Amino acid sequence: MQDNAPCHTEWPTQSLDMSPIENLWWIIKRSVLKRKPKNLEELKAGIQEEWDKITPQQCERLDGYF
Repeated sequence: MQDNAPCHTEWPTQSLDMSPIENLWWIIKRSVLKRKPKNLEELKAGIQEEWDKITPQQCERLDGYF
């Protein structure tokens, strides 16, 4: 299954023991990748901006996100 095809690398783990923070990082990663950062500074800025957008309500829902 892991042949580096994009469809195999974008899906988060479906494990029941996946912690809520892993769900949060997946959400941030997906949003940052949509920005297509061209360098490290754009990547850092994108991560920070997406992190700042996370609301307490989103964090409360993370356990059942997937």
